[in-house]
Order: sequence, then C-alpha cells, then structure tokens
Amino acid sequence: MAVDDLVRLTLRESDDTEWSSLHQRFGSPEALALWLSQATVEEIAKIKGVDENTARRIRAAIELGKRVSRLSRPRRRFIHKPSDVADLLMEEMCHLDREHFKVIFLTAKNEVLGIETVSIGGLSSAQAHPRETFKAAIRCSAAAIMAVHNHPSGDSTPSADDVLLTKRLKQAGDLLGIELLDHIIIGDNEYTSLKELGLLA
Repeated sequence: MAVDDLVRLTLRESDDTEWSSLHQRFGSPEALALWLSQATVEEIAKIKGVDENTARRIRAAIELGKRVSRLSRPRRRFIHKPSDVADLLMEEMCHLDREHFKVIFLTAKNEVLGIETVSIGGLSSAQAHPRETFKAAIRCSAAAIMAVHNHPSGDSTPSADDVLLTKRLKQAGDLLGIELLDHIIIGDNEYTSLKELGLLA
C-alpha cells in the first residue's frame, strides 16, 4: 500500500479540501507521515476532522509500528547432530515420569520448523504410530524429521520395541519422501542416538 493511502487510512480523511491543504502544508505524503511519527497527540488533534481519541489511536499505531520494526527475528535453530537434539530437549524431557514421543520437523537444510508431541504413554512405553508421526510432518511441509522420546527409568539404552519403531518410521519416511534422520532416546542427563548405534539402516 502506498504511503499516500496509508496516511489517508490513518487519518480517515474524506474531506478533499482538507487533504489538499495537508499536501500544501507538508509537500508530500512522506513528509506528512514523518511529521505524524514525531507529533504529539495534541498536535495531531489540531488537524481538521481528527478529534483527540482519533489522535491517540494514531499515536498508538505509530508507536506499535516503531516497536515492531525494532523486533529481531527469532534465532533460527538447526539440528545437525544428536547433541543438538539433547541441547534442545534434554532439560524438558529428562525428568518426565511418562514416556513422551516427540517429533522435530526440519527443512531440507535442517532448520527446525517445529516440535510436536505425538504421543504420551505409560512408565515404559509411548505408543507412537508412523501414521500420526508423518501426518504432522506432512502438515508442516517437513523435508525430514528427528524422532525423540524419553525413558523415565533414566537409562537411555534402546529397547527392542524402540528399534522396531525406528525401522517402521524409516520405512514409512522412505515411502513418503520424508527422511528420518535419527531417533534419540533421552535418559537422566544422557541420551542415545540409534543412528550412531547403526540401527537406522
């Protein structure tokens, strides 16, 4: 939207004569916009057709715009190795009293798109299903995923069921074109990567 249109919308100006006088006074919509960004409520309220309440809304909108422009983009997070997953989720997951199965969704460059808890189980297992895992991955257009779950016992050694689930996820991902990069098991301040154990083939 052009500056001219933004200023008109901000002032809610419909009087062509007044709009012409504002142009003459400031020379251009850009100059008027700059003045508005620096003017007080009282100064803005002196414009014909702009009451004090409207002037306050204009000042609030300008202040909001300034603050938004100063906001920095959230830090981008990438996952390249198992320790990156541990750094991301260890504190949250290492002391849970039930198994939580989470999936980290990644772009083709391994940037984190999001993290979702797919299932919460009992003391010894979380019944994760490939269907639910990849439904969430497809929904956020992930190119790859990392599976993560915790062992409430504190021992991150994979069970036979963990190995079987990993193979099923790998097969499903291969069919869908969404790569399973690893399956990380989090224990009590320790973790195990099934990929590093050679169990992801």
